[in-house]
Amino acid sequence: FGMLVAVVSTELPTHAIVVVAPGTSGANAAVLAAGLLDKHRVPHRSPTTTLRVGSARRTGGYAVSTLVLEDVVARAVAGEGGDTLPRAALETLAVTIRTFAVRNAGRHSADGFDLCDLTHCVAQRPTTAKSAAAAKATEGQVLLARGQVADVYFSASCGGRTERPSAVWEGASDPAHLSSVPDDVCGREAPWVVDLTEPQVRRVLQSAGLRGGRVDDLRIVSRSTSGRAGVLAVRGMVPERLDANAFRSAAGRLLGWHTVKSTLFDMTRTGNGYRLTGRGLGHGVGLCVRGAAARAAAGAGAVAILGFYFPGTTLGRLDLPTTDVRIVLPETDRAQLAGVRTMVARELQALAARLGVTPAARVNVVFHPT
Repeated sequence: FGMLVAVVSTELPTHAIVVVAPGTSGANAAVLAAGLLDKHRVPHRSPTTTLRVGSARRTGGYAVSTLVLEDVVARAVAGEGGDTLPRAALETLAVTIRTFAVRNAGRHSADGFDLCDLTHCVAQRPTTAKSAAAAKATEGQVLLARGQVADVYFSASCGGRTERPSAVWEGASDPAHLSSVPDDVCGREAPWVVDLTEPQVRRVLQSAGLRGGRVDDLRIVSRSTSGRAGVLAVRGMVPERLDANAFRSAAGRLLGWHTVKSTLFDMTRTGNGYRLTGRGLGHGVGLCVRGAAARAAAGAGAVAILGFYFPGTTLGRLDLPTTDVRIVLPETDRAQLAGVRTMVARELQALAARLGVTPAARVNVVFHPT
């Protein structure tokens, strides 16, 4: 005979049911149980998408936490936007962050998690009332390009013109919605100025991989279509060329990330080093947070702001598998992981449809060597 014993929900049970069905199977008992629970209006658990977030430890490595996607969004809005932005700008940021998180899930798979909580992925801070409200107001909304979750980026300030991905990350694709466009509202900000001594410049160049003990000359020899520094010529060190993004990254590691704020700069020689005069903060690709804030303050809504920074995309609902499937395979079978994951996810959805229930939010499937 078929028998089923169940509780709803498993974390904090509110209902329990026992079904004994002589002459049939356990699967049919489950169908009967699902019908009885629906008849008595027992709420199903809402499906959630979770992400594994890695937080860097001072002693090395990462502490990994499993968080619901919307919690990640709320924390990232607080980390990337703070509480001073207008509501429409925070909602714009929430949609962009959610799209980025979904598109880049698994970015740190080699480290055992999905995303880090640093600027490499999405900086996170404790959720605030405003960041939670922005996440809630846009819950489940993502940007779509040709029916798929769009490839998106964001930075603090584009300095007056956004940048193409390939100009920042070699080999990156340049989809139409991430072209370089003027952003007048962000370009109104005052430029930043930083003076670097020759020893500081030398240390930065050495950190970027150049060899040599002195810098005889440093200048910009090429720019991207957005006007950002592309390649620097270095006389006195080897090699004599350096990508400007590599220079900025090395300066950030050594001197602080707000020293060379972007690659949208001019460079002049001084008595003891070099003066950089520039605009913007960050790589400048995609959403400009300061520009979004200015547009929101002028009355633009989130949809209009997203349309400006990601032209051609559409706003859609999150369409992902409702079950977070974790597969553990013997090392000799690791090559089959993708196919096994697809099969398990498909069969779980089919089983849930047959039973008329919501799939579990997370399922672990372990295959043993035997």
